[in-house]
Amino acid sequence: MPATRYYRQLVPLLRPIASTAVIVARSVNEGPPLPDGARLAYTVSPNGEVLFWENNCLHWHHICCTPGAGILAGRLDSYFINMLRCLRLDQLERNTYRRETEQLRDWLQSPNPQYDLG
Repeated sequence: MPATRYYRQLVPLLRPIASTAVIVARSVNEGPPLPDGARLAYTVSPNGEVLFWENNCLHWHHICCTPGAGILAGRLDSYFINMLRCLRLDQLERNTYRRETEQLRDWLQSPNPQYDLG
C-alpha cells in the first residue's frame, strides 16, 4: 500500500471585490513533523480557486497551470501529458478532481460547514 501523502500549503485569501474570493495554494517544506511512514506531496504552482458570487449563484473556477508531467524536457513534456489526456489515460486524475469537486459542493451546501484553521 502506498504511503499516505500530506500537503503543506501557504493559502492566502485575496478579495479583489466583495463578491469575489481568490485562494492561491503554494507548497512549502516547512512545518510540523509528518507522521511515521507519510510522504510530503506538492502541488504545482500556480494552483488555486476563484469563487465569484453573482445572481444568487456561486461560480467556481479551479486554476491549475501544469504544463506537463515533469518527466521530459521542455515541449516534449507538454506533448506527453496532452497525449495522455487525448487517449483518456488520465482517468485516475480526472476522478480525483471530480471527487474533490463533489466534496467542495457538499461542504458549501451543508447547513453548518465545518472548517479547521489549525
